[in-house]
Amino acid sequence: MPVLWDKRTGTIVNNESGDILKMLNENFNFLAMNPNLNLKPLELAKAVDQYNVWLHENINDGVYKCGFATSQAAYEEAVEGVVGAMDHAEALLGRQRYLLGDRLTEADLRLFPTLVRFDEVRRGGREGGREGGIAWEVEIFAWGSIDGGGCTVVSDVGAL
Repeated sequence: MPVLWDKRTGTIVNNESGDILKMLNENFNFLAMNPNLNLKPLELAKAVDQYNVWLHENINDGVYKCGFATSQAAYEEAVEGVVGAMDHAEALLGRQRYLLGDRLTEADLRLFPTLVRFDEVRRGGREGGREGGIAWEVEIFAWGSIDGGGCTVVSDVGAL
């Protein structure tokens, strides 16, 4: 679980990843290696918000539905919903570098950790599902890493 911690007061400022992402983008650029990076530029704000809702409902929350399914049938239904949404993301990323074109946005950062985690979780204790990984891995992992300096290692997934 992400936490934004205030060292001075020894308290949690926030523990909701979307809120933390917004706070870091809007209030901490002076600390960033690339202070001009804006993950939610005004001209894309409406589209970013729409994608954030779509991602939450269909992918982020969808993964939780898989994990908390109380039957094999519920699990299979949840997996199909998530995989369908990921297929959509793959189609977009097959045509363009990021969800909203050629620019990294908040939506991309909301998508990435869930994608990295999902295939590992999906291979867990349930029966069935798609074998041999998911095709969207090709487009998603073409990102390499968000900063362009390497790749995501599955053993690092627990740290996300």
